[in-house]
Amino acid sequence: MGCVDTSIFALLAMALDTLPYSGRVMMLAALLAAALCLLGRRLDATPGSTVNVLFRKGALLALLIVPFVVYGIGIQMPVYVDEFVYFDTPVPALVASILGAVWLAGALLGLTLLLRRTIASRRAASAGLALDEKLDRRVSHWRARLSYQGRVHFHSGGSTVAWQAMGHVLVPSAVLNWPVGLADVVILQQLAQAQHRAWGWVLFGRMVQALYWPIPWIRGLVDDLAAHIVVPSARLAASAYRDPEGWGRDVRNLDKRGSTLDALPVLREDHLLRLPEADLTTTIKPPRSAIGSEEAAQQVCEGSFSSKWRATKARRASRHRDPYEQAYWLIAAACIVVGIATTLTIVQAPPEFEPQFLQLRWQDQMGRRPERYEIQDPRESHPRGGEPPREAGNAGGR
Repeated sequence: MGCVDTSIFALLAMALDTLPYSGRVMMLAALLAAALCLLGRRLDATPGSTVNVLFRKGALLALLIVPFVVYGIGIQMPVYVDEFVYFDTPVPALVASILGAVWLAGALLGLTLLLRRTIASRRAASAGLALDEKLDRRVSHWRARLSYQGRVHFHSGGSTVAWQAMGHVLVPSAVLNWPVGLADVVILQQLAQAQHRAWGWVLFGRMVQALYWPIPWIRGLVDDLAAHIVVPSARLAASAYRDPEGWGRDVRNLDKRGSTLDALPVLREDHLLRLPEADLTTTIKPPRSAIGSEEAAQQVCEGSFSSKWRATKARRASRHRDPYEQAYWLIAAACIVVGIATTLTIVQAPPEFEPQFLQLRWQDQMGRRPERYEIQDPRESHPRGGEPPREAGNAGGR
């Protein structure tokens, strides 16, 4: 940055210099969390869309990595000023120290409670009985279909819905008496969630939530991730079934059977850490006749040229838009803007350099100097100081 003594950058840098470095990092974390949550609300609200899942995963990683990197490396953006001054007040440093102590106590308490929930969830998921031979064969079959090589253990217990925690899956005891198709849907859904590491990402999000406990928006970000991340798992399970009509039939039958059991409320807060229950009915594809009728009705409704042109541009944008690029460019922009705004510091501007040209005459540089060509005594150039050697012709003549 240039020399900006009276600019807003210099005033902001002077104000930030009154804070300790821990206060700067807390301010960066708070502003970054607010920016990422606002950007998350501006995204497409389609449940389980790729950009929603990728953005929330990247946002949680940025909330954990960016403050630690800035604090560890000590990144600062200098603002050069002519007059090196400070706001001489100890109040911001005192307030930052108090807030840092309160945050540390709350973060330790939140992480302790999360550790207890994680241990309780693992114990509850692994406390059931082993599956019978028939269901065990179905688990091996669907593991091979998904090419899943991870470690996962299935148990049956008194649970009302199937859920998992740390590589252990607990299915309801009623699954042992259900038809094979219904059991396949339950097993395949849990294996798809394990392959996408859905429970691990939710655990990571709860850990970030515990660290950012003073900011309520992080809780909504983690809840949205948990709600969105189960949808791609359900789609993977439906595609691995390789029978759309059979999948739809089994899902409808499972929905009827499950209505007699107590359903798990979405994101219910209890002593266990569980994923929300996915809506498998959204993975059922409508028949082709219904798709054709919907397209025809849409064409009738969109009679004007402008509406058709808007629909064409929307389809083209959705086809050519890369969700990875869209999600991570938003995260990178938020990190750069917030990082620059919170790491400003004033630096004394170096003195201006004024070049002074040497006053040399061209005659002194280009002309020959007589003193270089004076006639010297030949004896002075002889190494031994004696007479110079005579020429052979002159010696013979004398």
